[in-house]
Amino acid sequence: MKRFLCFATIGLVALATRATEQSNDSITCHITGTVIDRPESKSVIISEANTDSRIHKYATAEIIDGTFSYTIKDSVPRAYQIRFDDELENGSWLNRYFYSGNGDVEITCYNNDDEFDSKKIISNISENILENEYTERIKALFQAKQNYLSQKFDSLYECNAALSPELQNLHETIEKMEPSAERDSITGVLREFYRGPREIIYSEEYMDYENQLIDIYRQRDAMRRQFIADNPSLAGLFEIKNTLFYSKYYTWADIPDYIRIFETFYKNSMPDHPYTEEIAGIIESMSVKAGNQYPDYKITREDGSTERIASLIDGNVAVVDLWASWCGPCRRHSKELIPIYEKYKDKGFKVIAIAREEDNCDAMNHCIKNDGYPWESFVDLGDRDNVWRINNAGNSGGKIILVGADGVIVGTDISAKEIEEYLAKTLGE
Repeated sequence: MKRFLCFATIGLVALATRATEQSNDSITCHITGTVIDRPESKSVIISEANTDSRIHKYATAEIIDGTFSYTIKDSVPRAYQIRFDDELENGSWLNRYFYSGNGDVEITCYNNDDEFDSKKIISNISENILENEYTERIKALFQAKQNYLSQKFDSLYECNAALSPELQNLHETIEKMEPSAERDSITGVLREFYRGPREIIYSEEYMDYENQLIDIYRQRDAMRRQFIADNPSLAGLFEIKNTLFYSKYYTWADIPDYIRIFETFYKNSMPDHPYTEEIAGIIESMSVKAGNQYPDYKITREDGSTERIASLIDGNVAVVDLWASWCGPCRRHSKELIPIYEKYKDKGFKVIAIAREEDNCDAMNHCIKNDGYPWESFVDLGDRDNVWRINNAGNSGGKIILVGADGVIVGTDISAKEIEEYLAKTLGE
């Protein structure tokens, strides 16, 4: 049930196994796995949870006769995730989390998109034991209802009844058309549809099932918050980090209560774990929204020289354009800014572009030349400057932030049309 899965777990992607890069390897975790009914899977991808494989290196373990093995060495226990090579190639995957520590982890992975039955873990590591107990509890309460809703979502997609009639019409019209200016125009209308509320994107029947699902998620969220408050642990610390990191997608989660639980039960009891510092940074980044002062931070050029972003804005209206060479939608949005930039660049308007790349600038420079960006682009190689975290951009390819001349954020993730309307109003035609 790929389509529904993407809604439920959207944005969940991975980074590199820092385990192999640590100089103080006090943690040794042996992983063995059995893979059932996945003939297309040739290897597993093992990475620290919630990090991006497009930016950071990751470990792979070959699947031989339906089994794999890997050893993690690290300075502290962390949350990790396993995915399969064919899932990444297809662009849709399920994250299978586990916790490292001094001990063993045995994972059985099935060819199944069901969140409860996609993996089984046997481990002598306390965090995995704790997590298994919780998973069994929510499975008993919610699995049957979630499976029922999954089948309903699948049936709606199979009979083309998931999308609203208007949106379904647009898709069918575009599919029948040859490339043309008219087709491009209709595609633009389609994009605007997808920027709107879900109620105009999906059919009434789909929204009814989705609301039932969200009600389950809200019940589960309340149980989860109580569980991590009652059982301070690495599992709880990671759950707080995970939820805050993807908070814009988890509309059913009580974000203020997660922050309260972190401040009350975790911040002082686990001050030295890297996740504690990361969570504090995520909480701070939540202030990057309309009406708040835009933060000042360091950004880096290709040659290694740096600037403070406040000195670049310096009384101008500015778009902070977070983009990446591998992100098609980001590049499309950046190209939409070019005529606006040319029109207003001499009236006090700037575009401050920052690319998120892995370990070199080759792909970035190719895109700059190919797409014709007339402004300078800074680069955050391997997240060294934490630009995406500072801007509460998660693991997305990019984000558009419009900042007024007074340094106050006008809006985030807004369209080129809205930017041009603001510039016409504030800087004149």
